[in-house]
Amino acid sequence: MKQALILYGPSASGKTTIINKIIANYDFKHVDTDVFRHLFSDKRSEERTAIAGVVACAYAEELVKRGYHIVIEALPDKYLDELKRILKKNNYEINEVSLKSTLEQCLKNNAQREKKRQMSEKAIKESFEWYSYERGLVIDRMKNSIEETYKKIEKEYLS
Repeated sequence: MKQALILYGPSASGKTTIINKIIANYDFKHVDTDVFRHLFSDKRSEERTAIAGVVACAYAEELVKRGYHIVIEALPDKYLDELKRILKKNNYEINEVSLKSTLEQCLKNNAQREKKRQMSEKAIKESFEWYSYERGLVIDRMKNSIEETYKKIEKEYLS
């Protein structure tokens, strides 16, 4: 059965780093809405978010049509709900993982990113408020390193 793994968490909680480990070790394709946001504009706006959501959903749907396993991050619920319908229709196993962190840790992680990936403090704070979900498997990043978090996801969903 094909798999879709959805990672939730605020910006700078470790989602992309963990996803990079997954795609390096398993045959998954990465659907990262942030990539599409930045293709459109580096300036935050509702229009940028909407366009990126539509494009990411279309990209994911094409990957599903071609039969790939996918790992998804940063897709707003409006588009995620539609994608979940597509995944179910195509008999995908859908697994969700939420990364919990503190605002302070997200700000610290953001400061350690390469300059072009850093976000403003305001953006990190907004992301923290908007994306601190507890869906599916919840992993506390304050108690688990990137490697430990990856191993938990691997054990639960990838082995």
